[in-house]
Amino acid sequence: MRVACRDVAKRPQNKRRPGSRQPGTPGGGRDATPSGGPRRRGFDPAQPFQVGRRPSSPLLLMVVGLMWVAAGVIALFAMTASWRLVPAIAFVGVGLYFVRGASATVLRRDRRSQR
Repeated sequence: MRVACRDVAKRPQNKRRPGSRQPGTPGGGRDATPSGGPRRRGFDPAQPFQVGRRPSSPLLLMVVGLMWVAAGVIALFAMTASWRLVPAIAFVGVGLYFVRGASATVLRRDRRSQR
């Protein structure tokens, strides 16, 4: 069965008309400030900088980490196979990564509140 599709390669993808609005700028592609100065507040290299989503709450990270550790303990004692150490160590390791992330978040918030 043959499906007809449009030739996408011939269409210009990133060409814009002169004077059209660029994303992130008000109006027709002009700077946000008439003087051409900085549009954002200054960047302080001493402050931690984060791009993207906000971090997860430390309580959620701790609960998920403890659930993984509990799954590792259950796998260690409930499984009867001789290779039960493999999933138990993997589950506990994943749980410890979550617990480490929760503690790092708590310490980071504590340091920021002291400033």
